[in-house]
Amino acid sequence: MRRTVLAGAALAAALTACGVDQPPPRPPACVGDGGSLALVIGARSNSPAPVISPALNALVRKVLMARHSVYVVRLDGDPQEIYSTPFTSTAANTPALEASVDRRIADISAAINAQAKARVAEADVLKALGAAARMAGEGGSVVVVDSALATAGDLNFAEEGVLEADPDDLVDHLVDGELLPELTGRRVLFDGLGLAADPQEDLPPRVSGNLGEIWTKAATAAGAVCAAVTTGPGQPSAMPGLPPVATVAMPTPTPLRPCGDVVLKNAGDVGFVRGRADFRHPAAATATLRGLAPSLTAADRPVELIGTTSSEGGDAVNRPLSQARAERVKEILVSLGVPENKITARGVATDWPDHVDDTLPDGRLDPAKANQNRKVVIRRGQCQKP
Repeated sequence: MRRTVLAGAALAAALTACGVDQPPPRPPACVGDGGSLALVIGARSNSPAPVISPALNALVRKVLMARHSVYVVRLDGDPQEIYSTPFTSTAANTPALEASVDRRIADISAAINAQAKARVAEADVLKALGAAARMAGEGGSVVVVDSALATAGDLNFAEEGVLEADPDDLVDHLVDGELLPELTGRRVLFDGLGLAADPQEDLPPRVSGNLGEIWTKAATAAGAVCAAVTTGPGQPSAMPGLPPVATVAMPTPTPLRPCGDVVLKNAGDVGFVRGRADFRHPAAATATLRGLAPSLTAADRPVELIGTTSSEGGDAVNRPLSQARAERVKEILVSLGVPENKITARGVATDWPDHVDDTLPDGRLDPAKANQNRKVVIRRGQCQKP
């Protein structure tokens, strides 16, 4: 989808021209013109310079032509409203209303040009979403024009393990802690989700998908009528000279060593659906295990698969679950040619030396640490020292 730079006069020109000489683009997924619209603009470090699609251009105009308001929130470490003037028009006919809309678009563009650049370090996306939702009101729409890689606030992907956490665990954590904004009746679109700019690493498709699932499930849990994401290719440049934003670490690939332990992290390709022994990404899990199969087949030593879990659910639930996950990995390895009699599988639940405390002081589950505890370890003979 072609995208246009959202800055200064360029925005006004793009919005004014949209749909004049050609049929307007289809509206973005989920959002609509049934109420006011609030834009969250992420003109910040580590994220591409904010852009707006022709479809979103058309939506802004359509909302104003319906005599609803368009508001703007600046996204940084302390998000603030930068355009909060309601739209009213006494126009008695379409040409007069269009003239009022053109003037309003010019005002919005000027506010963005003057105030949208980040002023405070980091990016608190959850707080910005809440501010925009209050402005849009029930029945309105919120569009977050940003990568949505938050690095501050109650949903901080710069903290170890959060980006890779199970979306359901993470959303339950936010709901139980009453950390979600009020989104009842709103429609939410994350536009440009996962797009990165130096020095932020690009997000692999699996990671970008998990990020999108986290945000859409969080918005839905907060009461949104619907939530959707759009992404785009490449790594455009960030705007220069802005406050710093922490980089979010990307997961490392599973090492394909011929000896020693190999840990199949739940956050990686060989991860499981919450509470089940089904792979979240079956094709990716098989591809990773296919890379390990030759060394397991060739080695003249037995292979042990050890399943571990988080503490949630207790031993009565987790021990058979960890056993089933180890058996599932065994099943795939055997199908890839590893002799079945070389492999044993056992589930140990939380009874494992590197198990970390995944319970918060108030008794809730820590989603990031819980995910660290969910894994299958491939245990072989240790590598010989040279």
